[in-house]
Amino acid sequence: MPQPSEIQRLYEPLAAHSILELQAEILPRRPPTPEAQGEEERSDEEPEAKEEEEEKPHIPTEFDFDDEPVTPKDSLIDRRRAPGSSARIQKRKARLDKVLSDMKRHKMLEEQILRTGRDLFSLDSADPSPTSLPLRSSGSSLFPQQRKY
Repeated sequence: MPQPSEIQRLYEPLAAHSILELQAEILPRRPPTPEAQGEEERSDEEPEAKEEEEEKPHIPTEFDFDDEPVTPKDSLIDRRRAPGSSARIQKRKARLDKVLSDMKRHKMLEEQILRTGRDLFSLDSADPSPTSLPLRSSGSSLFPQQRKY
């Protein structure tokens, strides 16, 4: 900790509404990165890139990630596919109604588990198997941090 006299020396100019002088070493700036191409060449390529972007609209998927899917080599696909079949896999798309219905269904299942201590699917059988878990006395220990939808 600095001496009290040093602290007083620094506070006196502040009390007189003056500015303290900074003592810092100013580091030199990095020179700009050189251009890889001339401006003339780059201006010719920009309109083409914009046209390509306009042609392909972005179609959202259910889980829209930035990374591109990795496709296996064509030789592997040809060996595994049955001859004559050219069925394409349909991309999954996000739909708000499906997301909302899934959330309602999950909430209903969680409420059922909290009420009875058992899953909905185990209630379908009349005689529970001897290996099944006994009923819980309270659902609070089953989901201690339940999500609110």
